[in-house]
Amino acid sequence: MNKVFGCGAILALFVGSGCQMKAEDGVEPGDGDAIVKGRTALHQFKNCSEMMDYLVDAAVEDIVESRYGMQYGWGGGWGFDVGVNATEDVGGSPSDYSTTNTQEEGVDEVDIVKTDGNYIYVVEDGEFHIVKSWPAPETEIISTVELGGWAEGLFVDGDRAVVFHYDYDDRVFDRGDYYSAGFKFTVLDISDRTEPEIVREIDFEGSFADARMIDGQVYGVLRSYINTPREVWDLAWGDELALPEYSDWEETELERQRKKAMARVILRPHIAAIYADTELEDIMPRMIDQSNGGEVVMTHECHEVYRPSTLSRTAMLSLVNLDLSNDAVYESVGLLADGWTVYASEDNLYIGQSSQWWWGWSNDMETAIHKFELGNGAPKYRATGSVDGWMLNQFSMSEYNGYLRVATTNFDWWWGTTAEEEEPGNNLFVLQEQEDLLVPISGITGLAPGEQIYSVRMMGEKAYMVTFERVDPLFTIDLSNPYHPKLLGELKIPGYSAYLHPLGEDHLLAVGMDGNWDGTITGVAVSIFDVSDMSNPQLAHQYPLSDAYSYSEALWDHHAFTFHRGVLSIPAYEYYPEYFNGLVVMDIDTTEGITELGRVDHYDLDSKDNNVYMRRSLYIEDNLFSLSNVGIKVSELTEPENEITSVVYRQ
Repeated sequence: MNKVFGCGAILALFVGSGCQMKAEDGVEPGDGDAIVKGRTALHQFKNCSEMMDYLVDAAVEDIVESRYGMQYGWGGGWGFDVGVNATEDVGGSPSDYSTTNTQEEGVDEVDIVKTDGNYIYVVEDGEFHIVKSWPAPETEIISTVELGGWAEGLFVDGDRAVVFHYDYDDRVFDRGDYYSAGFKFTVLDISDRTEPEIVREIDFEGSFADARMIDGQVYGVLRSYINTPREVWDLAWGDELALPEYSDWEETELERQRKKAMARVILRPHIAAIYADTELEDIMPRMIDQSNGGEVVMTHECHEVYRPSTLSRTAMLSLVNLDLSNDAVYESVGLLADGWTVYASEDNLYIGQSSQWWWGWSNDMETAIHKFELGNGAPKYRATGSVDGWMLNQFSMSEYNGYLRVATTNFDWWWGTTAEEEEPGNNLFVLQEQEDLLVPISGITGLAPGEQIYSVRMMGEKAYMVTFERVDPLFTIDLSNPYHPKLLGELKIPGYSAYLHPLGEDHLLAVGMDGNWDGTITGVAVSIFDVSDMSNPQLAHQYPLSDAYSYSEALWDHHAFTFHRGVLSIPAYEYYPEYFNGLVVMDIDTTEGITELGRVDHYDLDSKDNNVYMRRSLYIEDNLFSLSNVGIKVSELTEPENEITSVVYRQ
């Protein structure tokens, strides 16, 4: 049964969540801020001594949970973690070209390819290529920079580019007894496209989560872990301390809690003694800014780091700000927590962690969300909150008129749950910033019991959610009143949609998997939904790519979905009746439907018989550029099988 909560009812759902509503809404304001603050709000360290004390307590809990937690490790998300640019036609430059498909206008997202019409900038196999792309028949690679390692993507702003990549040959973070992986921001001066020059390199100890660029300001999110001293783990699993025996599956929760309490008392003085002989630099994540002499330093000063008010996993999130117009600018802020789902509006950046994320949690599944304000230097911490359930991906969050909307799925299959409680449900919550809290003020829960979210898109005052188990319900939701969201309509069809794209005011363009009513999945399909009547959404058109199983990178990465001037292109992989690995190009019309214009493959670009796979596509004027792991082909946009020219990354 679906439940719609206004502020009064939401208090019961989110214990102590301080629901502040206006008197005219007809609901008395709640009062429970202290409970939520004590549970999730972040606090800034005053000095390194305070940070070290916190790390001692965190290490104690790390060991206690590993010995007595009886959980599946530390959790983790169930994530499966096109703009148009029209310019004045001056000096022979193209006046129209596609840009990266992003969630929010004005917020660029990191991807493996960018274009300004005249040039294409692409990272592939550890190399940064600049490709002259205009005029299209004269397309050629004009420069290449060896970077090394796997590149996550890049941004380009004017005469500057920044590439985010791993450098597996760089052992600057060797800690002696083991090698800690490094990730690099490489900034290039591309004012001379034929001779790009590396002007800055910053190495980070950790891994890449995501990044955004707004008006030339780059905001990167990195994940790393605290290097708990080996002696601490020796205490945990050795015989030196008389710790209670490990938990087993037959123990009651009360017995496990008793063992945890005893272990804390025994462990803390020993762990504190180990940390007293340990330098912070030996356990905290580190970085090297080559422009500052190449010195290895902690990624953050102690006073730049925030912590949750209750103990969190010994992990570090780093939010880094680079100004591409000023090589001297680098600012950052740290958060002693984990997270991997990143969403940004033009004003704020949110990091979500869908897992059991604080110690001492119950069997409930929650998503923690941290809000940071963007602009004028390093991101500034604003607020933290939590909601029930797990997020799917970045589209599970959306900010509008100061409110954050969050879509989640509950997977309540933990110990002690009944069969009825184990059935998942889906939710959409509305949160409002109140002091340093993100407070849920309303929500819809229990959508499609037994199913889980496969895609969601929130745009302005409307939301669309797709869930799936055997069939694909598309839900339409009215968000015009943030205090009272309304479920308006539902459409059930076989299969599911994995990505939803706006197609004017009254339609959605979707890519997903076709299927049968018994739940069998067949292959990739592109669909057009008519949502002009939100109370009665309809499937207007659908086009299966093949008669047998197929898949596409666009199912899980919306950057592979290129839609411009009524033409859609996506990578596709088919196995029957004939093998195909390439790009499928379609004309999209809300009246006439979906018409395949043609297909492009890159088999002939590979002379070494390597595995060729299509990655991206873009449009410049009436030309289609298809990009694979081996090279680029240029074709006619409306007749893509008519090849104009091609280039290969490596001969």
